[in-house]
Amino acid sequence: MTPNNPSDSSKRKNWWGEYTLHLCDTSLLKVGPLTVQFFRNEKEWQITHSQNKLVSDSEENQWSFENSSKVGVDQGETQRHIFNETEDIFSVTPKLPDRPVVIKTAQPLNIHPGQQANIFVSIPLWLVISLGTEKPPIQEIPIVRPSDTWFGPSTMEGDLCYSSTTQGRLFINELPRRPHRAISSVLIQNTLDKTLTLEKFSVPAPYLSLFASEDGSLWTEVITLLNDDESDLAKVSVSEESIKPGLKIKKIAEPRMTAQKNMLLRTFTVLFQ
Repeated sequence: MTPNNPSDSSKRKNWWGEYTLHLCDTSLLKVGPLTVQFFRNEKEWQITHSQNKLVSDSEENQWSFENSSKVGVDQGETQRHIFNETEDIFSVTPKLPDRPVVIKTAQPLNIHPGQQANIFVSIPLWLVISLGTEKPPIQEIPIVRPSDTWFGPSTMEGDLCYSSTTQGRLFINELPRRPHRAISSVLIQNTLDKTLTLEKFSVPAPYLSLFASEDGSLWTEVITLLNDDESDLAKVSVSEESIKPGLKIKKIAEPRMTAQKNMLLRTFTVLFQ
């Protein structure tokens, strides 16, 4: 997850943070499949973004930044932001999605009575933009726009979620590392006297914070899903105490929603045996 533009990007360890842009210059930030162009004049910022759906595997793992009057994006969606006078600072911050994310397992998992499974998943991220010093965010862009999915027992009961394109893994080294996705550890505990067959589950992304490690990887708190009845609901708790032993992390984004202790959320699509 290193930058691939030696002229500008190699001066930075991470793609998020604060940038400087002079008048009538253009900045180009690429993170995985997303390209964002920033242009500034005396009264206006123009922010244009586009997503390359045909990005290669190697490009998925890269980010780059270029600051020049010559770079540009040929097409994309543009937002214009008008000010009495523009400042030369802009900031970008990663943030977790505004809905739960549904994760599928590679094959159905049978979690036996009194047992637990620790599943590692990767969560897509949004890019949040602020203009000026200590100013509130003015724009959010999904780095990869997940597809919508309905998660619940029927069309009348359930939640609108995002569907993840990656599968949950039992071993963290099997999970691809990408600069635009955060790693979550999900501990699923079956306290019933019946086997829990799990094919997919929902990660409560809006309740999670985002942490950065020294190597630039992004993490959330550890999530515990406690199943103690035969419904699709689980008691949910989050903890940052054991994200990964020995890993030095720093919180870089707060959760969108405040988590309560032992929240009861719809997290499972399950069968019991």
